[in-house]
Amino acid sequence: ASLPWNVQLALSALERERDEHWRPFLQSWPAESPALPLLLEPEVLSAAQDDAFEADADAACFWLHEQYLEACDAAEAAG
Repeated sequence: ASLPWNVQLALSALERERDEHWRPFLQSWPAESPALPLLLEPEVLSAAQDDAFEADADAACFWLHEQYLEACDAAEAAG
């Protein structure tokens, strides 16, 4: 029987630490694991599960992208 996928992934990442090409990428990983849903406050968890949350995030990303493009156009126009 093979090991579970997450154990295989962990072992693969540990193996790659010795490879100089992978080392910078692996060292960029956070030292702490991200919070799992079970460690979140109920309000935060319910907000993340709200369908509107994804729509709001998409709208914010779209707005930010538009602002970036406008800033690039203004910088180009200014010379």
